Amino acid sequence: MGKSNRGKKQRERRKFTENQPPQPKQVITIQQSFQKTEDMIALGPFLHAEWALPPELQARRTRRGLPPLGAIAGPMILDTGAEMSLISSAVVEALGLETSSNLVSPDPDDTHGPGLYLAELGMYMEQGKQRKRVGFSRQVMLTPGLEQNISEPGSSQPSPGPIGVLGRDFLQHAVMIYDGPKNTFILEILSNSLAKDS
Repeated sequence: MGKSNRGKKQRERRKFTENQPPQPKQVITIQQSFQKTEDMIALGPFLHAEWALPPELQARRTRRGLPPLGAIAGPMILDTGAEMSLISSAVVEALGLETSSNLVSPDPDDTHGPGLYLAELGMYMEQGKQRKRVGFSRQVMLTPGLEQNISEPGSSQPSPGPIGVLGRDFLQHAVMIYDGPKNTFILEILSNSLAKDS
């Protein structure tokens, strides 16, 4: 094929790509209702999600001949006052997550030292009658003050207490409606926006 034909095909391919309509927004909608106002005040908004090994660490286990490690599920608190998302130290230990020198805290005055981890945040979205799992690699900070009595990785029973806090680094990709009079909150997560930030 001559250079002119190759150039023509490349221009046609580029024109076709540019004329494609924008991808529709993929929204994960979560609604949580509380029976009592006191419960909503005490617990606050949260969602059920899971922490898992990011794909690169799962691949390392496979190369070592180890079986894939399941995720740890449980409630995660939604906190507009937290700049970064947090992960329970018990989850970090159970999954064997590692600190990385490539992770940098957004706070230039951070004096916590090694405490940033890369973990996969897993959630489920409804597609008709099916549930589809979506995972996002997130930079998270370890915190020892959360749930320590967690379920085993891959357990069908979720952890009883909070396994993480999702801060503004996560919430910037979501719309949250906190309806106090109705004891309900609704969270709409723009999954394609979150994926770009992963």
